[in-house]
Amino acid sequence: MKPSQFQIDALKFIIESSKELMPLFEQIKELELESKEHTGIGCIYSYKIKPTSNSGNFGIAGGFQVNSESLQSGASLILRITDGMIHTLDVLSNGDNFPTIDPTSYSFEIVPINIIDKR
Repeated sequence: MKPSQFQIDALKFIIESSKELMPLFEQIKELELESKEHTGIGCIYSYKIKPTSNSGNFGIAGGFQVNSESLQSGASLILRITDGMIHTLDVLSNGDNFPTIDPTSYSFEIVPINIIDKR
């Protein structure tokens, strides 16, 4: 299954925020949603993708937030990268329940702590 527009936009926002992450940009169009785990306070989207030569070796990119009418307090975004491949997008509500259906109206922002953990 293809990722939702919300997922694609979130991934693009995170990757475009840092030149170190830009090698991952081409992976977005090849992503397949492997699973979606709704936890109540968030959602974990897991992806599968064919390996590419543009892969980096990053671990975690965090420090991003999504704001939406369906999220009273917004939500934090964390991109997990395994073996240079986009692995999961974690969306964690900052206080209320995360909707079971992906938001359709939203905006993104970088929050003061922007972490890129290279492993």
